[in-house]
Amino acid sequence: MKKTIVTKIMAVLVALTLIIPAGTGMKVAAQDGVEFYRGSWDGEKVVMTKDVCHNYVNMSTIEDNDNIILTEGWYYVDTHVMFNNRIKVLDHVHIILGRGNILQCSQGIETVTDYDGDDMYPTTLEIYDESLGDGALLANVSNDGCAGIGGNRDEYGGEVIIHGGMLNVNGGISAAGIGGGNTDGGIFTMYNGELDVTGGYEGSAIGGGADGSGDTTTIYGGTINAYVNSDNNGFSAAAIGAGKGGINGGKVDIYGGTVNAVGFNGAGIGGAKGSFG
Repeated sequence: MKKTIVTKIMAVLVALTLIIPAGTGMKVAAQDGVEFYRGSWDGEKVVMTKDVCHNYVNMSTIEDNDNIILTEGWYYVDTHVMFNNRIKVLDHVHIILGRGNILQCSQGIETVTDYDGDDMYPTTLEIYDESLGDGALLANVSNDGCAGIGGNRDEYGGEVIIHGGMLNVNGGISAAGIGGGNTDGGIFTMYNGELDVTGGYEGSAIGGGADGSGDTTTIYGGTINAYVNSDNNGFSAAAIGAGKGGINGGKVDIYGGTVNAVGFNGAGIGGAKGSFG
């Protein structure tokens, strides 16, 4: 189960002769439009609605440097693109995974959270699929304290909404796969698609990093395989919920889909060892 999505994505890569590196400048395209599918919940089931985006930036035109910033707007994975630096998203960002294309983020994606006194303003990242099944995203992190998709060290996880696609996400040491750096997790929602996600050492797969609680996880559909790093060496983390030392697992609601959640010395879904579910 754990390698299912990686196997599918690698099969696509083997069939390719080239992965396009990131480009040299950001260009906004205004064309006939790119189709994508948006998920919603009608109270009983997930509804996938086809929509069209006319104004977007092709990801292949974005320069790969140490200051990659996606500001509010729409971005289209127009070919097979690889970024060797961490991507930072601000405000509300939408990424459409193109049909048969792969976005490789070797240092993951940061969802930035701004603060104004006690008020917190998290970034929202929404991920869509052009064709209900074969667009893909790989986000695997080696930096300590950085989530695969979510916060950097000591940063909250922001908000991540998955409408579709194949995703394989791995957090760095002490961080969640999707959620917090070595702190509390963020808001996670999934409607459709396939997600394999693994937390870094001491971190949950979805939720808090080390010393972080879970926040709000809502699963309406899709398939999720969530794992805690097998090198935890006796430390504890939930697959969905709290990382090692987190106070609680947060709020988790599952309305549909398939969820395989395997914790380590902690709950599959809920709290880590010694914390509340």
